[in-house]
Amino acid sequence: MINRYWNSAVKYTVLILPRRKEIKVCFIILLFGISELLYAQSMTWIQATDSAGWTARVEHTTVAFDNKIWVIGGSDYYALKNDAWYSTNGINWTMATNSAAWSPRCFHTSAVFDNKMWVLGGVDDQVLKNDVWYSSNGINWFCAVNPAAWPSRGAHRSVVYNNKIWILGGTDYNQNLLNDVWYSSDGINWTCATSHANWSPRSQFAAVVFDNKIWIFGGGGWPPSNDVWYSSDGVTWICATDSAGWSGRFGHTAVVFDNKMWIIAGCDYNGLKNDVWYSSDGVNWICATNSPGWRWRDEHTSVIFDNKIWILGGYAGSSIWEHDVWYSNGLNDIVEDENDNQIKEVMRIIPNPISSRFNLELNRIDDVILVYNLAGKLVKQVNWTKHNRQIDISNLPNGVYFISSKHSKNKILSKVVKISR
Repeated sequence: MINRYWNSAVKYTVLILPRRKEIKVCFIILLFGISELLYAQSMTWIQATDSAGWTARVEHTTVAFDNKIWVIGGSDYYALKNDAWYSTNGINWTMATNSAAWSPRCFHTSAVFDNKMWVLGGVDDQVLKNDVWYSSNGINWFCAVNPAAWPSRGAHRSVVYNNKIWILGGTDYNQNLLNDVWYSSDGINWTCATSHANWSPRSQFAAVVFDNKIWIFGGGGWPPSNDVWYSSDGVTWICATDSAGWSGRFGHTAVVFDNKMWIIAGCDYNGLKNDVWYSSDGVNWICATNSPGWRWRDEHTSVIFDNKIWILGGYAGSSIWEHDVWYSNGLNDIVEDENDNQIKEVMRIIPNPISSRFNLELNRIDDVILVYNLAGKLVKQVNWTKHNRQIDISNLPNGVYFISSKHSKNKILSKVVKISR
């Protein structure tokens, strides 16, 4: 982020004068100016939990349904899964079922359609599937069709668009990559929109619905691609760009948030990634962060829930299966809500910038103060009472920190700049 805004920040350097005191003051101005630029465009990730109730896993699916986040199936270190878990906050997880009616599987897809959750295809003990299942509660699952009209597959993608469920690409039982497109208005009867879309056959790509179009991103064979395609009917596909700003990759995820499309992590030619990119047109891409605080990964999931972007689990390399959960409010997420008087009046930091410690004024008697760095990592936790109003961060390096409290449910309220004198 500093590189991105360095040209804008250079203007502060012209204030530096020969005398030592003025150099110190202007250095503070320079850092504070850069921090304001970082603050204006920062993307902070907060860890909801490093150990969710479900086992660490990859190739699972996640949807937002019935005011809950759901994690469905996948593969943990030991076996394929057919469980379903849900959470209302990303921290506390409840198992809806440990053994759904559909067989244990990975590389399937899930969607929310017709007020139900759906599971489509996937890999069941090395056997590719083309069955379709649905549930209105995550406990009781019913088979809509088995087999469906589309060929068995895994590592495909599904979206809901124009009141239909869509199936795109993937890998068939002969390990052939696919570029066909299918749709259904009931999950039972399926129609082939095209058997060969304009985009090359691929698996482990990402797909979203945005601007009244279906979009797909990257994936494919080896090396993976970084092209972007869209269609308004599933038949005719147009290439927005054959070389997006992010590197060619597979195992990444995509979501739509804040009127933008987002690409999250994955694996490129050089290995696992933990960068996050966004675009409002599919052509021009901007890196929101390449150091989000969570480890690089692929085969994770992402979802929009509670007006936040969430990532869940995935493979972090060296045989590490994750079951951590992180969330972000996107760009400019560290801002006080001016329409919420309670939040606006909650916290005041004096002084700011600081060298080691600051006084904290709250309109409560007791609280636990949380200090996050720019990567969204919790770096300090302090009990705040009427007898202890000072927060000491002298042991932390110089930089920008964001201050929250447990009482405010981890909403970022204020920022502080630390500069050792």
